Amino acid sequence: MSFLPRFRHRATGPSERAAGRPALAACAAAALMLAGCGGSTSGDYQPPPPPVVCSATGGGGGGFALGVCAKDVASVFQPVETVVAPSDAPSYALALTFPPTLPAGLTISVDFTSADQTPLGTRDTVGELRGVAYEDDADAATDPDNLALTAPYTALIDFRRAWLYDQALPDGTNAQQTMSYAGFGVWERFGTASSDDGYFGSWYAGGSSAILTTNWPIGARSYTGLAVGVISPSNAASAGALPQPRSYGFSATVAIDVDATGKILESSRIFDLKIATGGTGTNLTIAGVPLDPIAFVWGASNFQGQPVSGTLLGTGGTDPDSNGLFEASYYGSSEASGEAGSEVAGRFRFETGNGLRAVGAFGAVRVPGP
Repeated sequence: MSFLPRFRHRATGPSERAAGRPALAACAAAALMLAGCGGSTSGDYQPPPPPVVCSATGGGGGGFALGVCAKDVASVFQPVETVVAPSDAPSYALALTFPPTLPAGLTISVDFTSADQTPLGTRDTVGELRGVAYEDDADAATDPDNLALTAPYTALIDFRRAWLYDQALPDGTNAQQTMSYAGFGVWERFGTASSDDGYFGSWYAGGSSAILTTNWPIGARSYTGLAVGVISPSNAASAGALPQPRSYGFSATVAIDVDATGKILESSRIFDLKIATGGTGTNLTIAGVPLDPIAFVWGASNFQGQPVSGTLLGTGGTDPDSNGLFEASYYGSSEASGEAGSEVAGRFRFETGNGLRAVGAFGAVRVPGP
């Protein structure tokens, strides 16, 4: 039984080296729990490799990131501090600060530019949504076109503009959603050449415009948008809740209702989670995740102009209930009348009753209306 630590679906592009993408390479995909692949070509005895030690699930228990271990088919929430500063270049300054309970050397700051962007359709699809992916990996000098991925590496995907996976040539006219003031997405970090342990997380941030404001909206309104994230078994017993015992990238729909004071109402939902279970290119196999819609529950300590927070709660039914946390900010323009709070973006985590754990981010835009 193999547990695939990687979650992004490879849509197109050349085959990836076994050393660079163990979860998708032919050898390691069949047996990620084995440290070796194949045998001696000469018939000589080869001693067994040392056991793999995974530290990604050490400590943990909070935060908006997941530490995953292939050997143990396990995941835990990890309190990784995440800061993303986008610019209009586009470029992204990503800073990840890992807790002291995890190995030294994971904390990193990376400046992603257009030179780090993967080719269209290469490791940029999460669930059924395609964004724009950036990678900083071990073979940057020998693979300037970012065709392959070699650990150790750090990656980020932005879904400020998002397309369906089957849009072969994404452009501004066929985007599922385009946000003007904020971005959101996912990141991943593998700190060593091993594929056994890694970290996935979510992010959201306002843009670099001088007119950006985080003031709350004035007046009741509704927002619709998208979410992306990673869902993973917490242990081997919960692995049967997914098609395979592995992490999956998921996409989802978000609907948010706000009252006249800026309070997010409990009618707000994350729903319709989807994962890619197979296929290539624009021919993916998309499946739904059997979860009831998850409701936003407003927190008690939210103040005008500041980020907001609260809890997530499954809405009942026959599927396993979910519970978790969210945080979010409103974004808009300080110059245009009525543009305060035009968008809302945030991140979340939840755990299901059958032992699945998920982290994600969302972005939503105001529905036109009074």
